[in-house]
Amino acid sequence: MGTFHNDIDRLERETNALTQAINDSMEARDTSPKGYAAWNEAVDRWKNHNSPIDDLIDRCHIPSSTAPDPELRAFMLDYIETDPYFFRSGYHLERILRRLKRAELSAAEESALRALLLKRIRTRGLRNFRDICRMIPRIEDESLYAEVAELAHSQAPPIKARAKLALSYFTPCVGAPRSPSPLPRDEYRAFRRAENQRGARP
Repeated sequence: MGTFHNDIDRLERETNALTQAINDSMEARDTSPKGYAAWNEAVDRWKNHNSPIDDLIDRCHIPSSTAPDPELRAFMLDYIETDPYFFRSGYHLERILRRLKRAELSAAEESALRALLLKRIRTRGLRNFRDICRMIPRIEDESLYAEVAELAHSQAPPIKARAKLALSYFTPCVGAPRSPSPLPRDEYRAFRRAENQRGARP
């Protein structure tokens, strides 16, 4: 397990618990001063929460043309492997992917990105699925193409749709002849509408 996995898992658990506390207090918020005070206290706890990896997350959002330093690079790898689910977690992942897109990937990073792509195809694409797909030219090989192509024949329409979208990002030399361009805008919008109906991720 990487250096930061436990901290990322803890941030996920604590953030989700604080978010749930706000949601639970919403119903009584406008019914009495006590209800409002409980809601306000839950909001304050959420705002004042901090984590030992807050600084690393903030650094992922700083635009830079240079490769991340070793500590930040290790954190990014652990974040990809963990793929946490909490408020703004998807936005953090988008920033990480965009930073790594300009970097020379290690074997561990390539493996983690392949696993992330396949996991999201099998589960839910969510708001950053296209950012994940944009990494395909950096991690593609015949084995990955074969796995995604197989998923494109799934009997489950959501899996099939996500796999077909992913296939459009592979370069032609990797698999069967096809357009290397991403899906047209209208097709992608239809894909996103379908994904949103199945639920959005933070």
